Amino acid sequence: MCAEVARPRRRTAITHPHRTGEWALSSGSDMHCYDCAQAGRHDANGIGACTRCGLFTCADHSRVLQTTVQRPIGVIPMTSVLPSRRLVCGACRTAEAS
Repeated sequence: MCAEVARPRRRTAITHPHRTGEWALSSGSDMHCYDCAQAGRHDANGIGACTRCGLFTCADHSRVLQTTVQRPIGVIPMTSVLPSRRLVCGACRTAEAS
C-alpha cells in the first residue's frame, strides 16, 4: 500500500484586477499599485505594502524612510545603531509630515 505524501498548498492572494468589480484568486505575486489603479493605470506592479495603511504601492508612489529600532534589554530600551527601513505611501507620508 502506497502512502500519500501531503503536499503543501500554494498560497493564494486575493486581488482586485482592473477594477472589474469581481474579486479573483490568483497564485502569483501580481499585486498592483492602488494609487496607479485609481488613476486608471493597471500595469504598475507594486513593490510593497505601506506600513501605515497597508495598501500596495509602486516605486513612484512610495517613499522608503529610516526609523530607529528600540529593543528592551532588561528594563532599559536599547536603541539600535543601524537604522531600519519602512515603506510608506504618498498619502501617509503627507499625513505624517503635516
